[in-house]
Amino acid sequence: MHCSTLKRATSTGLLHDLVTLRLRGEPVAQRDKRGKRSAEVLTWLRASPGGASYSEMYAEFGNAGEKAVARLVASGEVRRPRRGLYVAAQPADPPRPKVAGGVSARTVVTMLVVLSSALDDAAKRGLVVRNVARLVDRPKIEHREMSTWTPAEAATFREHSRADRLHACWLLTLAGLRRSEVLGLRWTDVDLDAGTVAIAQGRVVVQGEGTMTGDPKSHRSRRVLSMPADVVMIALIGSPQVCSPKFLTCEQRSV
Repeated sequence: MHCSTLKRATSTGLLHDLVTLRLRGEPVAQRDKRGKRSAEVLTWLRASPGGASYSEMYAEFGNAGEKAVARLVASGEVRRPRRGLYVAAQPADPPRPKVAGGVSARTVVTMLVVLSSALDDAAKRGLVVRNVARLVDRPKIEHREMSTWTPAEAATFREHSRADRLHACWLLTLAGLRRSEVLGLRWTDVDLDAGTVAIAQGRVVVQGEGTMTGDPKSHRSRRVLSMPADVVMIALIGSPQVCSPKFLTCEQRSV
């Protein structure tokens, strides 16, 4: 098998294992950062409580073991009580923190989307040959019924918010608009004759940059919604926050 093919297969297999572990909820131990040879030398020394001599260590591991034990001494994991004798500082490793498992399929899919996007960018820059995240089988996301208010609950909320200065905004939210869509709504997006509102942009607060207006959250967010006549009329004449010739609503008089 070609070396690059083997690397891709190994990477894909590791990603499959990660997805499986995260879904099952099994803890995922963090990777040992000592290096393979250093870990082998340390395990060997721990099997000898009295320690081992330099000649014994060299006979077992050769030059690679000599370099590994030097690193272990420098890190404090191996002691040298006298010349030519090496002893493990601790009989075993303390429990390492683990990555919790048991996440939802949606979380795993989101993780793969983010990772795949990063690898796509790396492939464009020539840093990797192929995006192996695209080869991983993504778990099926179970459909869940959305919990919504009943008409009676919505009517109760409408009545409760009637005296609020943002009453029109609350009504638009009940009609299916996100907060950013309510704040980004313009008079040109409102068709009074047809009784519809077109969602074409959103307004959000970006830390350090202030209020910014841009495209909706997603492509599917661009839509036209039918509005009850009373909602349109309240937004038109009955809302104290209608104070801009451009935007339909105000956000602390800054819109």
